[in-house]
Amino acid sequence: MRSSFLKLTFLALTLCSCVSFENKNLQNEIWDHKRREFISFESFISRLNAADFLVIGEVHDNLIHHIRQAKIIGEVHKNHRDISVIMEHLDSSQDDVLNSFVLTKDIENLPKQLRWEESGWPDWQIFRPIFVTVSDLGIPVRHGLFPKNKVMTIYQNGLNEVFDPAEYRRLNLDNFPVSLREQHLDQLYADHCKLMPKEKLGKMVDVQIARDAYMAMQLINHGRKAVLLTGNGHISHERGVGFFLQNAKVLNVAQYEIGDGETFDFESVKGIDYIWFSSPHARPDPCEGLRKHFQQKNRPASAGAQ
Repeated sequence: MRSSFLKLTFLALTLCSCVSFENKNLQNEIWDHKRREFISFESFISRLNAADFLVIGEVHDNLIHHIRQAKIIGEVHKNHRDISVIMEHLDSSQDDVLNSFVLTKDIENLPKQLRWEESGWPDWQIFRPIFVTVSDLGIPVRHGLFPKNKVMTIYQNGLNEVFDPAEYRRLNLDNFPVSLREQHLDQLYADHCKLMPKEKLGKMVDVQIARDAYMAMQLINHGRKAVLLTGNGHISHERGVGFFLQNAKVLNVAQYEIGDGETFDFESVKGIDYIWFSSPHARPDPCEGLRKHFQQKNRPASAGAQ
């Protein structure tokens, strides 16, 4: 009787996969989502070392996230001296600067050479820890940003016009599931604070898929044990970069912000291997800024004339 009870209890826990940490402060904790356990930093690095490719997420303007990315790179480099780092924040026009940087290690002039202030990314100092680490260790940095001049091609002609046929087949873009496109659409709708009609976001889904596929291609092109640094929205195995790397051993890490005493819905997380929690970065409400943008955009031209 006791044996049957234990089996039923185990089955119920397995089916539920419930996680509750009502009294636990999650900030700085590392969660193994597949094994459903919190782990030490040492165990975390040991598990990451088993991967061919690492995809490390971030919230772009959170300095803590970039310090951690630099720390992961440094630790992985101890066992894999030939790693390279690919960054979503860099494009192909910056390749020559990046190649020179490996030799010169001139980090003080690097932001000017990269024209960082014109890039639209957050302040250079937030990203500096990454470049200090790769410079100290002699790790090459590669671009990961989908070419900006091809975005308009997607809007006009679709995805198949921006990848050559061999790349298109290798990335399996023809078979990208409709259900995953819908997930992308829902996420973009939420990211735009539900202020844009969904029917106007369809081409943005194509751009998102192209960006993920391009970053996956960059990982493939730069050999085993490459590390990709990108926003949390790109890292999912189900519909992000990982979807295009199904024949490789890929591990990803999401970095999620959580306030003091806040709870987290673990059950909502899909396609993620590890979560590293952090305190939130103070920032203005992005929805408020977007709301004002749309109000000004939709305002009649004569409305401002007095």
